[in-house]
Amino acid sequence: MTPVRAEIIEAMRTLGPATIKEVAGLLSRAPASLYAHFTRLVSLGVLLEREPRRLTRHTESVFELAAHDFVPQFRRASDASIGDIATITAQGVVRSALRTLRAAARADQLSFGPDEANHGILHEVVWLNRSELAELRAALRSVKRLCGTRKTPHGRQPHLLIALYMPVVGASRRRSRASTAPKAAKARAQGARRARRLHPDES
Repeated sequence: MTPVRAEIIEAMRTLGPATIKEVAGLLSRAPASLYAHFTRLVSLGVLLEREPRRLTRHTESVFELAAHDFVPQFRRASDASIGDIATITAQGVVRSALRTLRAAARADQLSFGPDEANHGILHEVVWLNRSELAELRAALRSVKRLCGTRKTPHGRQPHLLIALYMPVVGASRRRSRASTAPKAAKARAQGARRARRLHPDES
């Protein structure tokens, strides 16, 4: 899943059935740059092409998500590649949140106050053991079930809800992992030089 396709999916969550032009407008991209991505998402079964929308002089294809949620299945994928996919997906989700919040602010649609606020940001760093993390997942699944019952308008206003959780890795560990390969290469080079000194005739 490329970053652009992740953004398209998040845009479709916001718009519902839409044309490529409408999605491009939300993403601030040229429609022509999205055609290949839409074709690929349709071939993967992520998007469905619906009845074309008839305009004055032409028609435009209308697309919608095949499902509200997608669960990726990883086959013979390395931990690194799965991590890359998670990062790309998170980037698309966060960009979608920023666009939605910015648009609401520009339209003066954000309300404030303890009883009137229609938006919020929760950012916490917490220490969890395995059972507590399981509780957190269960709570999020409960919220997910509630959201699943609110997929039609019926006089409601649409809201975007995003939840992310992940382990926090200390800076020292990030540096140590990033420097593993250079250190290994340096050790191999030092070993080669030492071998040449001990056996000069073999070089």
